[in-house]
This record gives sequence, C-alpha cells and structure tokens, in this order.
Amino acid sequence: LQALVDTVNREDLWREAATAIGQEAAIPANPSRGVETFFDGKQFDPENPTAYLDSLEIKKA
Repeated sequence: LQALVDTVNREDLWREAATAIGQEAAIPANPSRGVETFFDGKQFDPENPTAYLDSLEIKKA
C-alpha cells in the first residue's frame, strides 16, 4: 500500500512546481505534507493510508 501512496503522491512533482514558482522556502523538510483534508471532509494521513480507505463508502467499482 505504501508503494501506491508514493506513486500517487509524486513528491517530485510538487517539489518541482514549488521551486518553479519561487516557493523553495515553503517546501517542507519532511517528504510528507502531513494529514490532508479533502473536499468531502475525509482526511488522508500518509502514515495510515488504510484508515482513509476504510473511511470511504465505495469499496470497489
């Protein structure tokens, strides 16, 4: 599961984008951006991705 998180997160892209717009100082030292809250109020904690998946109503398509 962690490999999937790493593939989707694409830290390299958001770090490159921040650098391109001159926001190097805003780039966190830690590769994780921490807990993120999405538009539906669900929270994703990269340290516990299973909890996020378990919180979703749709389990498979």
